[in-house]
Amino acid sequence: MPIPSSHRPIAPTEVGKILVIRPRFVGDVCLSTPVLTNLRRLAPQAALHYLAEEESAPLLVDDPRLTRLWVSSRQKGALDQARLAGELRAEKFDVVLDLFCNPRTALWTAVTGAPWRVGYPHKKFRSAAYNVPVRPTSKSAILFHLASLEALGWEPRYELPEI
Repeated sequence: MPIPSSHRPIAPTEVGKILVIRPRFVGDVCLSTPVLTNLRRLAPQAALHYLAEEESAPLLVDDPRLTRLWVSSRQKGALDQARLAGELRAEKFDVVLDLFCNPRTALWTAVTGAPWRVGYPHKKFRSAAYNVPVRPTSKSAILFHLASLEALGWEPRYELPEI
């Protein structure tokens, strides 16, 4: 599906700051790394951020593709979550890719205010956080995640996970 008419397509070379959200499950975070490789290739000028939870974050510590690794905890209280939301908003991301699309990641995506917020439709209220819908057709986790880049009109390459 094309990008909504309210948003012109954006070339990867026009993007200044990107946030990838995949908070948990070590294997799934590992399988999202081809997205990072593609983003670094397609948008080499962009500051690339990743938001993960404490259990998965060690996979991405010191990753040379990343400008910043954000670490969240499911055990933190509402005040800490509100602080994180405020910090995400202040970053002024151009593009957010929510590769998980649960209620919390949808909230993080929405609070960024990014002009391009990529996520899955048909997820009830949380789909309102996204204005670039992804409709992956593959069962492969790597291709499933790369569909988020395709939804932006970008041309990702199949890559192997790399940590």
